[in-house]
Order: sequence, then C-alpha cells, then structure tokens
Amino acid sequence: MEDVYVDQTAPAGGTGTQPCPFRTILEALALPAPGNGVTLRTVRVRGQAGGRTYTETSPLVIPSRVEVTSDYPGGPVGAANVTVSANGVCVTGQRCAVLLTGGRLTGVTVIPSSGPACAGVVTQASPSTSSISGCVIRNATQSGIVALGQLSISNTTSRSNQGNGLEASSTTPAIVSFSASGLAGLVNVFSQNTQSGLNVTGLSRLSAQWLFVEDNLQYGLYLDTPGVTHSVSNVTGRRNGRDGLHVVNGHVTLFLVSGGLNEFSSNGGAGAVIGTGDPLSTVGARLTALGVPGGSGGLWARAHDFSSNDGGGVLIQGPTGEDGGFNMVSSSTVRSNGNFGVRVAPVVAAPIRLQMRGTEIVRTRQGIGFTFRRVTGANDELDLGPAGANTFAPRDGGLNAVAALCLDNASGLPWTQAVEGNHWSLPCPLPLTDAGYQAQVPSCAQPPGTYREILFTGPTAPISSVASCQ
Repeated sequence: MEDVYVDQTAPAGGTGTQPCPFRTILEALALPAPGNGVTLRTVRVRGQAGGRTYTETSPLVIPSRVEVTSDYPGGPVGAANVTVSANGVCVTGQRCAVLLTGGRLTGVTVIPSSGPACAGVVTQASPSTSSISGCVIRNATQSGIVALGQLSISNTTSRSNQGNGLEASSTTPAIVSFSASGLAGLVNVFSQNTQSGLNVTGLSRLSAQWLFVEDNLQYGLYLDTPGVTHSVSNVTGRRNGRDGLHVVNGHVTLFLVSGGLNEFSSNGGAGAVIGTGDPLSTVGARLTALGVPGGSGGLWARAHDFSSNDGGGVLIQGPTGEDGGFNMVSSSTVRSNGNFGVRVAPVVAAPIRLQMRGTEIVRTRQGIGFTFRRVTGANDELDLGPAGANTFAPRDGGLNAVAALCLDNASGLPWTQAVEGNHWSLPCPLPLTDAGYQAQVPSCAQPPGTYREILFTGPTAPISSVASCQ
C-alpha cells in the first residue's frame, strides 16, 4: 500500500508526502506507475466542509492500482467536500473530466468545467475493472458516466446531466455492476437527466441492485443488447418521461435481494416495454419477473410493481422471446395504469410466450386489464393456470375500466385457453360462460358498451368454463 497526499492550500513544490502534499491531483497522477510490490496507491485529496473544488487543466487519468479519494487524514470525507472539475479529450471523439483505465474514484463530486461538450467520467476497456464509489457526477454537458469497459458502481449518484445518467456501450462482453446496502440512503441514483437514467447497448451487461432511475426526461432503463442477459434487483424506475424499463433486445431478469421491491411506476409511458414488435429491429427481448411464493394456499408475495403509469403497465410485443423461452410476469402488482394493465401484442406471425403467476391486474384506468393477441395458432403461448393465482378484480372493489381479460385470436384457428385458479370479480364458482361475463367482440379495441369479465375475438369462445376460481 502507498499513500500520496494532495492539498490545494499547501505551499508550491510539494512532494506528495503528508507533511509536504502536492497542490493538484494531476501532480499525484503524474508519478511513475506503482511498483510491482504496491497493490494500491491511494491519492488522498483534502476537502473542506461546504466543498473544495480542484480545477485541473486536463482530465484526471486514473490507471489500475490507483485510487483517488476524499479520505484525507483529519479532513472531512465524502463527495460533498471535494469536487473535481476538468474538461479535455480522454478517448477518441470523447471528452471527459475523469478517465478510469482500471482505477478507482471514491467519495468525490465530478462536475466538468466549461468548454466543449463533455462527459463526467469515462471508463475505458481495461483488464482491470474500474470502480466508482460514493461519488456524485452531475451537470455534464454529455452523459454523466460513459462505460466503455467493465465498471463497478456503488452508492453513487449521476444527475442533471444533458445526456444519460450512464451510457454503457462496450463492443466486447463487459459487466456494469451496481451494488449498495439499501440502508440509510445507501443506494445508486440516476435522476433528472435530459435523456435516460441508464442507456445500455452493445455487449454491456447490467447487474444491478438498489438502483433508482427517476425523473429522467426519456427512459428509466433503456436496453438494446442482443443475446445479453441482465440481472436486476431492488430497482425503482419512477416518474420518467417515457417507459420505466424499455428492452429492445436482451433478457432482463427481475428478482429480489434483502427485501425491497422492483418498482416501475408513475412513468409517462409504460412501466415496462419488452421488444419493439419489429422483426428487423428486435432480435429477441424477454422479461422474467421471478415469482416469490408467499405461503400456503397459492399465495404469492408481491415482488414487482408496475402501477400508475400513463402509457400502461407491461407491454410485451416481441416478436419472439430471447432464446425462445417464456416471458414471465409473476408476483407482480399491475394497478391503476392507463390504456392497459398487461398487453401481449406481437405484430408479426412469430410466437410470444407468457407465463403469469400470482399477479394482480386491477383498476386499469382506460381499456382492458390483460390482453393477449395470438397470431401463430400455437396453443402453448399463454399459461395462466392451473392455480395461476392471478387476480383480475380487486377484492376491495373497483374493476378494470372495460374488461378483465381480452383474448384476441388473430390466427383464425380454434383456441382453447385454460384460466383455472385465478380470482375474478364474479362470485365463485360460477362458470364464465354466461353472456354477462364473456362476450365476443370485433376486436379488443372495440369492446361492448357494458363491462364484461372476459372478451374474445375469433369464431369460438376460447374459455368454455372455469373449473375453479379464487
């Protein structure tokens, strides 16, 4: 271990020792590379209560085995106390204030200085994983963080940038990981950015927990990563101008660690959109919202929330699921959305597969709670039972605006669909064959004038009866 000290109030001509610190961070970074016996060189930058800004003449380049931190003996520690300001070319075609080439940035604020459009922090492809911890990156005139290689982020905020909060676009497989405890405000926040909270493309892979993507003008999370599987837990995407989660390509798995919830709510678009419906642009997009059994008797714990979105709850439009597997919407609350709760709507004749368990789709403000459009004629595309334990009408009152379920048979072939073990608004165990509960319509966009539990298109009713309902 090796320590180097920086204090801008020190006399000129420092050597980097604690009694004689450097005055600029660039001086510390200009030292020869750490020797073979040094596992980490720590550049300790002195701050002050209320903040101290280090305006550097060129970007800070932090290589492997080097950390820049506000942890200075006797000084206040944390991003509020040290600000780094710089602006210059860090990689071809990209300006930044800080360039990480395998190094670490800890407990500082980064605000690019005035000049040409500039990102906050850029991470270059490197054999070592770069790290950003306990930092605030803000007011960049491009994206706050640009990840061109592997990057580990913890307890960090990227906000009020003119691009994305984070832009990850590696051309080789690279993991961008987020970690935090979730306790006492220790989370990652990507908010109030002019574009999206996170924009992930190419071969970058997201591994995230305790991540908040809020109040961005475009998407919360935008993913276009053919063949890549992302793992997301305890993530909140709220109040974004468009969709909370938008997946053009790739497989997103939602799960939980240490309690919490995955929440995509109050967005201007939908809570989640999976696929574009265009076979030319969508190679494969799939959502797996993992189920969490809540006890005996078919109960499920609520783990995922897609509620109060203006554009709808969850839209799955394929054309096919990533790797051909089922989309899964389990242990979810889909409540009080506009337009639809859950809609499965392929545009072309390619199968979309959905399994739904323990999910509540209620109080859709306009339209239908759940719509499934079948275009291929396959009978195994939709799995709602047996014992699906889904709820299409809340026990405390308040129906979906038009209908609970609309099965849209665009294939022209006979269709029999099981829906056993779900909760409806009608008293159990009545069959859903009565005209008051099931009605044929020209299309799901042209429902009858009065509420029906189930609507369908096509020559025959897909549901003959319900053997049991909750």
